[in-house]
Amino acid sequence: MWKVSSLLLVFSVFLECRCQQYDFGAEIARQCLVPDPVGLLDCVENKVTLP
Repeated sequence: MWKVSSLLLVFSVFLECRCQQYDFGAEIARQCLVPDPVGLLDCVENKVTLP
């Protein structure tokens, strides 16, 4: 299970670096860190719209 957690951590760090002018990292951590990875991806797609 910790493999999935590591993947999510790397993913959120990547998003935070890519979108550092926004507070997406914290927003996703608050709203999207759910046990279901598919749900997480759906949530991220809905929340993150890159310019």
